[in-house]
Amino acid sequence: MASATASAAGRVAKKSFSQRWLSDPSTYPIFGVIGFAGVVCGGFCIRQLFFHPDCNLSPAKRAQVVRQNTAEGRAFSEHSIKAMTKGGDPQIMSGLNNSMVKSRLD
Repeated sequence: MASATASAAGRVAKKSFSQRWLSDPSTYPIFGVIGFAGVVCGGFCIRQLFFHPDCNLSPAKRAQVVRQNTAEGRAFSEHSIKAMTKGGDPQIMSGLNNSMVKSRLD
């Protein structure tokens, strides 16, 4: 029994990364999702670290005792994604929500 386990472990260990993951097309969405999540997470971290008004990396900004950066803070909070969705309906599936409310009221 021990020799069967050892030989199975030896067969698994001989496969390379590309033989295990890239030869099977059903694993491609996994790479896509993980890559997309990494890009979104990295973009968020870069935005917070370099562009947030409260994060001061330069010595000149750190030297200010009282920070008067309300315009900078407003510009940071009114980013392009928020501006793009500002006038829209806050519901995601408004048709479904309205039909469910109507069925409860009837």
